[in-house]
Amino acid sequence: MFVLAATTPPLGGDVEIEFVLPPFSSVPRPTRLHCVGRVSRVETCYQLKGFAVAGQFVDECQAMPNAFVSGAESSDVG
Repeated sequence: MFVLAATTPPLGGDVEIEFVLPPFSSVPRPTRLHCVGRVSRVETCYQLKGFAVAGQFVDECQAMPNAFVSGAESSDVG
């Protein structure tokens, strides 16, 4: 997975990322995804920064019955 971010963790660092996919046609409720892994690449291009994570998803099919998350809040769900 590649994440665009204002700041990036160090290459080789351990990370946990959690985000929520909004409902769509085949999945009627928001779905939380949780990835545990290691930073495998850090990139900067012009004013954009980002990093790649090599890892595994944990509980990737866990539906959130009452969640509402906007795109701006998706990286800070708890």
